[in-house]
Formats: sequence, C-alpha cells, structure tokens
Amino acid sequence: MVWKLTKQRCQWYFILLLTTLIRSNHANDFKVNFRLQPLDYQGKHAISPRYYRGNLTLTCQLEESLPNQRVTYYWTHNQQPIQLNDRLVLQNGNLTFNLIRLSDAGNYQCFAIHNYGISVSRIATLQLRHLLLPFNQFDNIHISTYSFQSGQYAQLTCPIPVQTNPSPNTIYWTRDNDHFIDIEKYPHLYQSIHDGTLHFTSVGPSDTSTYRCHSVFQLYDPIAHNYVTVVNHGRRQLLNISFTPSLSELHKPISIVAAPIDQIVQAGQSQVHFQCVVTGNSAFKIRWYKLHGFLPPHRFQLSNNQYRLTIANIQQEDEGQYYCQINDNYGHTISQHLATLTVIVPPKWKNGIQDITVSLHRTSFAWHCQASGSYIHYRWYANGNIISNTTKHRIYSHNGTLIIQSLQQSDTKVYTCMATNQFGNIVKSAIANFVFDSVPSFLIRPFAITKWIINRRNRIICKAVAFPKPIISFMKDNHNLSAVQSSKYTIIPSNGTLIVHHVEFSDQGSYKCIASNRNGSIAIQTNVIIIPSFQVVFNHNKLVIKRGKRIRLTCNIQNHQYGLNHSILWSFTTSNTSKRIITANESSSMLIIDKSTIQDGGLYICRVLSYVHDYGYVRNTGSAKVNVIDIPHQPKYLRINQVSSRSITLSWQQQILPEKPLTYFQIDYQLRSTRRWNQRFVPADSFSGPSTIVTTVLDNLIPYHHYILKVAAINAVGQSQYTQEYKVTTLTDKPAMAPTQFYASTTGASYQFITISWIPLPQKFHNGPNLNYRLYYRPYRSGWQVKEVDNSGQYTLQDVLPNLKYNFYLVAWNSVGESEMKTPTATVKTSIPPPTSLPPFPKLYVIGLSVIRVRFENVWNSAEVKISQRNKIYFWKEGAALLKPTSIVVYNLSDIVLHSVQQGAVYKFQLCANGDGGDSQIKRITTVNVTNPVPDRIRDVTFTRQNTSGVIVKWKTPSWLDFKTSYQYIEYYRVEYFSLEDPTYPRISTVTSNPIYSIEELPEGSYTFTITARGHYGYGVPMDISYDMTHCQVPSTPHSLTIKSVEVESFRLLLEWKTYDLMESVGFIIQYKIANSQYEFQNITDNIVRSLYYYIPTKLLNLSSQGYQFRIRAVLCSSISIPSNIASYTPMQEIPSTHFFNNPWHIFLIAAISGIVIILMLLGLYYLVHRPLFHAHSVEKKNSKRRQESTVSARQIINSCSRTKLVATTSFNYKNHSSKTNIA
Repeated sequence: MVWKLTKQRCQWYFILLLTTLIRSNHANDFKVNFRLQPLDYQGKHAISPRYYRGNLTLTCQLEESLPNQRVTYYWTHNQQPIQLNDRLVLQNGNLTFNLIRLSDAGNYQCFAIHNYGISVSRIATLQLRHLLLPFNQFDNIHISTYSFQSGQYAQLTCPIPVQTNPSPNTIYWTRDNDHFIDIEKYPHLYQSIHDGTLHFTSVGPSDTSTYRCHSVFQLYDPIAHNYVTVVNHGRRQLLNISFTPSLSELHKPISIVAAPIDQIVQAGQSQVHFQCVVTGNSAFKIRWYKLHGFLPPHRFQLSNNQYRLTIANIQQEDEGQYYCQINDNYGHTISQHLATLTVIVPPKWKNGIQDITVSLHRTSFAWHCQASGSYIHYRWYANGNIISNTTKHRIYSHNGTLIIQSLQQSDTKVYTCMATNQFGNIVKSAIANFVFDSVPSFLIRPFAITKWIINRRNRIICKAVAFPKPIISFMKDNHNLSAVQSSKYTIIPSNGTLIVHHVEFSDQGSYKCIASNRNGSIAIQTNVIIIPSFQVVFNHNKLVIKRGKRIRLTCNIQNHQYGLNHSILWSFTTSNTSKRIITANESSSMLIIDKSTIQDGGLYICRVLSYVHDYGYVRNTGSAKVNVIDIPHQPKYLRINQVSSRSITLSWQQQILPEKPLTYFQIDYQLRSTRRWNQRFVPADSFSGPSTIVTTVLDNLIPYHHYILKVAAINAVGQSQYTQEYKVTTLTDKPAMAPTQFYASTTGASYQFITISWIPLPQKFHNGPNLNYRLYYRPYRSGWQVKEVDNSGQYTLQDVLPNLKYNFYLVAWNSVGESEMKTPTATVKTSIPPPTSLPPFPKLYVIGLSVIRVRFENVWNSAEVKISQRNKIYFWKEGAALLKPTSIVVYNLSDIVLHSVQQGAVYKFQLCANGDGGDSQIKRITTVNVTNPVPDRIRDVTFTRQNTSGVIVKWKTPSWLDFKTSYQYIEYYRVEYFSLEDPTYPRISTVTSNPIYSIEELPEGSYTFTITARGHYGYGVPMDISYDMTHCQVPSTPHSLTIKSVEVESFRLLLEWKTYDLMESVGFIIQYKIANSQYEFQNITDNIVRSLYYYIPTKLLNLSSQGYQFRIRAVLCSSISIPSNIASYTPMQEIPSTHFFNNPWHIFLIAAISGIVIILMLLGLYYLVHRPLFHAHSVEKKNSKRRQESTVSARQIINSCSRTKLVATTSFNYKNHSSKTNIA
C-alpha cells in the first residue's frame, strides 16, 4: 500500500513537472503585454459632455497569441470594478461609453485574464470639461458696478466658475460695445495669465467704461480628432472713476498685487509664464532672476512692461526657483517674490521586465525594472493584484527592483511593473516561471521521412521542454549546421525550428535535431526528400471572347506525380455562378461556361493546395483574365468638316459602352479610278463616354482626285458595320513632280535646231485640270526665256543661234501654278552633232545595306570615247519609275556612290552618252538588286622597293559606309597585274589573306595592278593602280639619329642624322610612334624630306606623357632603305630653351615689377612737392590736442572745488593766451 501511494505521488509529481515545463516553454507563444493600451483624455484632449454627444471608446487588446488561448477582460474605475450596462459596453476588451456623464471622470484600468494569469494595462485618465451655460444670456440682467478714485489700484475678475477644469484656452477683455482691449498698448493694464483678472495699476478718468471678459474653449472631438471652438461671454462690469484722488492714493507705496506662483510643467511644453503685477505711485523697476542660475539664453522673453516672464521650449534644466525683484530708482530692493518651477519628464522604459524562467533551487529572486524620467514612482502587480512590501515581497522605490523571497512554484504568475509620475504612466508585463531542473524531452517530433518542395522555404520542427531551457542544434549528414556560417539556414532556438531558405536538390539528406542542457541531451533524426513544386499552367492567361460563345479554361498541374496529397480549387471574382461545369482529375481541372454573358467576365483563379509535413499547406496559384464583350456599335452620322488639296477632316458619332469596348477605328478610302480600298487606323484610347464625337484628319492624299470614304469600329472580338459611304473630291494643287527622262540634243541638217524630249506626267500627278509644260531656255550666261509646250512629250526649238551654248529645263504647270520641282538643267551647243556611240557599260556594286557604287568598266580601251564626252544616268526604284527618278551627269573614268537607297529593292539605271551636242539617242538599261553587299575598293595602296628588282605592295582594308555586320569581314584579296609595255609578259593573278603582297622579281616597265577584296557574298569593287618599275640602287640606311634640342612650349624637336649617300635625289621619311606602345611607326609627313642631316617635326602638337620614338628611312626612286636606329624622347629628357623672353610668364613678371617701381617713384615725387603742407598740418594738430588737455584739467579742478565748498581764483596761461575763471 505504501508502494502504491508513493507510485501515485511520483506519477502526479511527474505530470505536474511536465505541465510546468510545457508552460514555461510555451510562454513565448503567448504575449502577455497589450497591443492596444487605453489612452488619456485630459488637458487639451479633455471632453465636454455638454457639447460632445457621441460614443467614446477606451481601447484594450492583448498582443496576438496562439489561437487556442482565451482572454477575458474587465475594467476598473478609480480602482473599483465597473458594472456593465446598456451605456457601458465591453466588446473584445474595448470599453465603450454610449453617453458620457460628468460622473465618468476619473482613472480607468484594464485587466486581461488568460491561461497564464492576469495582465494589467496602464492607467488612463478621463478628464471632463465642466462648462456652465453661456454667460451672455445674463448680459442685460446682471451688470456689476465698481467705483474708484483716480490713481487707485483696481482689478476686474473674470467670472469663470470654479468648477471649470481645465481652464480656458484663451481669455480676453472688451470694453464699450465689445471693442477688443490690446493690453500691450496700455502701460497701466495687465491681464493675469492664470485666471484672466484685469489689473489697473493706476486708474484714470479715461478708464471709466463697461468691461466684459470672454473665455474661449477648444473642445476636443475624439471621433473626428479635431476641435470645436466655444466662447463664453461674461457679464458686463461697469468701472466708474472719480476725478478727485485721495491723499493716501497720491502717496501709495509700491506693492506686489499678483505675485508669481509655483508651477509644475511637462518637459517639452511650448512655454510657461510667470507674472508679477506691481502698483504704487513711486518710480520702480521690475527685474527677473533665477536662483542659483541664469535665465535660459535665447528662450526667455519679458512682456507687459516686464510684468510677465515667458520661457519657451521647456527643458529639464529649466527647473528651479524664479523670482521677481522690485527696485527703486536708486537700486534699492523694495520687494521680491519667489516661485518654483518643477519640470517633469514622462517615464520611458530603460530596463523593462521580460519573460523569465527561474530555478526553484534558489531562495530569492531580484527582478529589475527601471524607467527614465523624473519623479518616478513604481508599482508592481502579481496577476492583477498590487504587491505591497512584506516579508515575501520587497520593492525598491529608487530603481523599481522587486525582491521575491522563499521561492515556491505557486509564485509562477504574470507580473506587471508600472512606472508613473504626474504626466504619465507605463506598464510592462512578463511571466515568471519557477520550475525544477529536468532532462530535455521532445514535445514536437519531426517525421521519419520529410518531403521538401524545391525553390521554397522549408523547415524542421523539433520542440523540446526542460529546465534550464534546452539548446537546440541541427546536423546534416553528421555535419553541424550554423546560421552564422551560412545565410541559407535560420535556427529559431525559442521553438526549435530549422528554416532552410531556397531549397535545392543538394539539401536532400539526413537531418538530426539535438536538444541539450546541463542535465543531459536527446536527439532525433529525419530523412529529407526534395521534390519539385507544382506548376499551375492555364491554356489562356488572357481570354477575350464574344458574348454567347463558350468559355473553356483548363488548369493544368505539373509535377503532380510525386505523391503529395493535393486538391484543386477555383475562385471567381464574378457573381454569376450558374452554367458553370467543373471537371477535374489528378493532373488538370477544366471550367466550362456555355452561352457566356457579360457578367461572366472577370478573374478566374485556380489554386492547388498540397500538404507537406512539418510545413503545412503549400499554395500554388494560377489565374486567367476573361473578358466577355460584344462588337462595337456602328459609327453614325459620318460627315466631312473640311477639305484641302491633300487632306480631309471628317467626324462621326460613336457610342461606347463597357460591354462593347472600342480598340480603334478603321477608315477605308479608295480612288474611284482604282477601286482598291486603303485603310487608316485611329486609336480609340482617348475616347470615352456613352456617346462621343470623333474627329480625325485623313492626310497624304492626292490633289484633284475623287475619293470614297467609310468608317468602322473594331475591338478584340470583331468589327462593327460600316457607315454609309461618303464621296468627296480633293482640291487642286500645283503639279506634284517634274517630267522624267529629260533629254536634249541638236537636230537638223546642220544641227541648227534643238529637240527636247521627256516622259509626260501620269494623270495622278497632274493635281488639277489643263496640265501643260513650260520650257525655260537661255543662251549661255544670259537671261531666261520661256515657251509653253503641250503634253506631247517632245518639242523642237528652232529660233536658236548657231554655234552657241544653250541651257534648258522643263517645268509642269496647271491652273494653280508651276510645280516646285523641275528637271535637271541640260546644256547643248548648236552646230555640233550629239554623240552616236554607246555609253560605257556600268558595273554596279552593292557595298552596303543602302549604298551602291557605279563603276564604268574598260573605258580606257574604247577608241570611240572622247575626252569631252560625259555620261548621263537616270535611276529609279522598280515599280516607281515615274514617281521620283534621279539624274546624275558624270565624266568618264569616274566612279559614283549612291546613298540612301532602299534595302532589298530593285533599281533600274538608264545611261546615255552626253556631249556638247546633247544626249545620244542610244541608251543602256541595267538593273541591280540591293541585297548581298560586297566589299568596297581598298584604300591607300603603297609600293615599297625591297631590293633592286623586288617590290612590296601594301594597302588598307575598305572603309565601310554602313555599320559593321558579319558579312563585311574580308575573306581574302585577289591581286592581278600585267605589263602595259610588254605584251608577252603574262597576266599574273594570285590571292592573299593579308593586305600585303610581295614580288621578288619584277622587270622594268609600267604595270597595272588590280586588287579586289572578297567578302561573304563574293568579290567587291576592284582597285586599279599604275606603277612604274625602274631599277634604282637601294639607298643606304641612315644612322646616328639623335635629338639635339627640345622646345617644350611649342614642342619643336631638332633631329639630326648621318648618311653615306650624298646624292641630291635621295630623300628621307621621318617616322614616329608613342613610346612602349603596340602601334606601328607612322609618317610624320607625307612629303619626302630632301634636306640632309636634320628635320624639325611640326605634326606632333600634343605631347604624350609616355614620350615618342623616332626613326629615319632613305628613299631613292621607288626604293626605301632599312630603318635607322631609334631615337627616344621622354618628358624627363626635356631640354628647355635658354632664351628668357620665350616664356610669356617671364614677360608678365618683368612688366609687373616695372609697374610697381614706377608707382613708388610717383608717390615719392608727390611727397616732396607737398612736404611743407604736411608739416603745417601736423603742427596745428598738436596745438589742438594741447588745448583739449588744458580744458579737461580745468573742468576737473572746478568739480573738486565745488565738492569742498571752496572759492578760489585760478589763472591759466598757455603761450600768449590767459584766462581767469571764478570757481564756487
């Protein structure tokens, strides 16, 4: 039996211990402090029951905690429990007053009862303004009369009831029909800052009047958080002053009638006032002082004839004693009065209490609670009960420390520390758990196998209970995990949670949780498997559908095969739930709505919820926006507002509804002659409203043409019906173009006539009726003449003179005027036949995305070509030949480059020979497609002799006319050359990958070299160069190159060298480069230096900080010698010029010194001329000073004699002047 009782007792003790440990380890799960504390309504926030009839709520809510915790609230008023009724309602901890009464004023405190004890809120003060009925209703009934004699002290009291608290915000006085009294303008008036009393230090006849006091109250509205102004007007007071003062009033002594009073203020208050009202007929002065200190600088102000001292921005160091002192004119103190200013700083936590667990092996426990501020008092609560000083508890008032003696498990409670002073109170609650030591045991265990979702934040929870509180650590694959070493892990020791951020497949493995304290340790293991996350994919993210059609949305779930339990949920933002059919399986869900309506539009959300152990539900979401609309309304009332030659302004009316939105308008227009519709689109973003007028301009039209117009509205689901067709004709204008293919040549037996031919303009370029042409012509350098010609396309001019040059151009005109475009000017000389030969055959190369090079081939082999013959070229884009052709006249052997052609287009070129007699009748036509660009011709070809019979050819890559692309890289070069003198010399053709080609043996003679670069699309433009090969001896190498001198400012270097060749035909090339650079040597000048021995370079204007390197090469015929030695120049080797005046700063320094010397010489000369005047002025100044000293001595003697009541006669002699003065 004894054994059974012991066993039961042990079981009960173990259950109690486990409950205590669970409670101590769960303390952090429940918050015992208040999230919302009750607020004070006092001072400027005081409430007037008479004027505020709304509800007032005092808030009180505990911080959020675990869901299973229940909280019960109750309130006290002046430390007495509140009885709830219909007027006082408690809801969720908040106390609501449905109607405020004067009896509700006082202190309120909230108490929250929960599973761990009772938490206590701060004490909130509710102050109510007690305002009586306005005084102005007694204006004409009660008028007080006061009589005084002139010179007496008088005062009028402001009739504010004693029950009024807080005092009015503002008090002011009026007189004589409510005229405001400005106290600052009357030296004998003063208004008390505390009760509004109006003091008259000395009344006079002018003070006879009726006075009235007005008190202003700012009443706070706790709902609107603003203020309502209420003014109470006091009863009228008649002040009657007699004209005959009494004898006692004429000799009234100085006295203080309103002395400064002690005040208690809060630190940070805007200002505080002290007053000292003094009466009396003698003269006096008021001074203010601070005892044992000084008035705060820059923060105090004296006003109302120094009756009032105001201190602004109150600080704690302003605390002390202030006094006003009354002095007479002789400085004697007549009276003084002292007042104390107490500055209180509201409490603020400096060391608040926190939840704590304490071992029962201790005998006592000290809990520190300290707040900053002034005049702090501390109060402790245990489960809502005030703790007093006993043998069990002791409270130290200076720092708020609570001592608990004889610790027991029943001391486990919710403790609240309150710090309070006159201007506020604060509270802090915490749980103190008193428990026995124990070994850790797991309260929450992780599963043996845990699944984590990749790219998410996952966790392991293993919560342990024990005392001391166990330390939780984690291991992965027998390696310690530390949140300090890696930001990937977060360990929360309070609840034993390991958080792994952004999970990857490498995080898979075996995890171990270890809980340990000083009494032992325990571990548990879980295996983590990483699986991919669900992906929600819609068949349509955005779906715009016409009303009445079927809506079908499919929500597909990816990665569903990894065994997580999941469910698929749909949510809608639309209210229409009918006609919806949902079908689902493991991998997808489909939503079908037949015969959709406008209300079916909205946001459709598909949610997949999957459950993960130790984590909870994981949500994956996808959404689709469905918009159900109709086609727009048909535009109506199409009208034409304005017509010009090239534009039409049109408008129409459009109805826009939400269910029939509008994207843009489509304007269809066509020429009656072509019957082909064209479209213009007008965005509808700026149009809104149920009905709107749309106005737009249809431009880029052809003048004098008939158009047919119609308009339709378009949105995402279709197009509305068209408006009725509207027919309109544009106005006339000048002809749009000039005639094309304009040619002129001499005709007739003796070529005495000139025939002009052209292609007439098509009808669409006439821009009006009655199109004709005007031929402008003139003899060379004479005035222009004009002839009107018809539209036949040819005209022969016969009235011309023989053997004379003429200029021609042709212009189209109609009833509006001449075209702004004219043909190119043609020049023809009579009596000379036109060319009869074919023009040279052009070769066209596309050398860029929009560039064509025209090259004339083999013109040097044509015996028919004359020097005076030119070539005229017309070119145009195929399909637009009559729109804008271009004419160019070039001479033979010339290449031309055409820019800004259209990429991918086909261009046609028409060529004819052009001479003094005009254009030939025979023409060539060729085409080119602007695609597949090839390289342009190479640049800067040079020939260098390497020995008596060898030559090196160098060139530079083509300069690309367009931006670089992959096809513009050179694959290789083809080099061809042949002899112009020896027909038996074979034609050589070879290729090279570098822009250099070397020939070992080249016989003497003249050669033609052709070098062509090959690109991605083939060979490019060839480059033809002539070269004369003469066998000259290769010159010897220059030597002993040195730099003799340097002029730094102008950077002029004198180079000298020596050579073994003294022939005049030998020249030299000077080359340079930046020192220690990878660049090659470059020529300083393109010309060959013929002078021997020296050279001064002028090209190097910018001095490099790295310096330069120079070398010399000799040139003889076409042969170039080997480079000389290298001469280096660096800034450290500067040899400055020795000429002093080469530096402009030296010249400026000499000019400045010279100017100073000249100024000093002029000042010396001026002093010598005016020296006698300076001397006379100095003597006069000394005499004047002596007279002043004598006068001062005389005055001192007179004052001395008057004090000793002596009579004397004193005689003063100063130079030749004497004076006698009688002194009494």
